[in-house]
Amino acid sequence: MIRHTVINVCLQFYLDQIEALVQSKHMHMLRWCRFCEHTGAIEKLHAAYNQRLTEITEEYNDARSRAQRLSSAYHEHVLGQKSATANHSMKWYTSESY
Repeated sequence: MIRHTVINVCLQFYLDQIEALVQSKHMHMLRWCRFCEHTGAIEKLHAAYNQRLTEITEEYNDARSRAQRLSSAYHEHVLGQKSATANHSMKWYTSESY
């Protein structure tokens, strides 16, 4: 039986979140294309459209970053191997040259 660790559950959450955000961004872009029939509407709402795309992209980048870190921790926990990402980030944190 597979034992679910906290790391695995969190990792799966962020992987699911990434998938949902990709779908959300795609749907947002499709709706915008359908909506863009009138120049006046485009001019009024383009800023709001760009703001929402920026928010989705930032949330996606955050989820991706967290999933990468959790994946690294999960592999270290399961396989007992330190990943290159973990070593690199520890080097960055301990470096004195900011």
